[in-house]
Amino acid sequence: MSKAGKAAKASKGGRAAGSRRLEEFPAGVRDLLATNEVDVALIMMRLGRLSRMVLDIHQDQLHILGMSFSEYAALHALAVAPSPHRMSPSQLNEQLGLSSGGITKTVDRLEESGLVKRLPDPADGRGVLVGLTVRGHKRANLVFSEGRDHYAELLGDISPERHAQLAAGLQTLLEAFEAGEEKGEA
Repeated sequence: MSKAGKAAKASKGGRAAGSRRLEEFPAGVRDLLATNEVDVALIMMRLGRLSRMVLDIHQDQLHILGMSFSEYAALHALAVAPSPHRMSPSQLNEQLGLSSGGITKTVDRLEESGLVKRLPDPADGRGVLVGLTVRGHKRANLVFSEGRDHYAELLGDISPERHAQLAAGLQTLLEAFEAGEEKGEA
């Protein structure tokens, strides 16, 4: 059984496993946590660990493909944008969160690789749009299919029903963090 499958099986313990979950913390931390804070602390610990693991997987896969994370993120943003898969550099940067110099360098590298092309913006004579080339579409499809296949294998021991539960739980967490961000709390 995979690690993901074992983790899913172990997590079926529910509330009855509360004392066992508390044991996951060092003794000094256990004393500081009220019982109702244990789940919150575990969620945050596991999200942090999972985030690091996912980032490591992404970086390993992208290294093999000779891409940086920002290049991947730009390709992804353009690939999922409505056809004809074009965005202004500022729209692209809204999704990537880079500096203006960072987005320029990322687009430069993608353009040098033949994956994107800068085009005049028909709606703004002085503006520019960044669009995927045919080669960029092919590279995006390759990167996404390899990533999808890798994650499908990792999550293969988890039932489709549990996948749906996990997706719903993650959506709930995302909405809570986005609401906190809007309030300036995140």
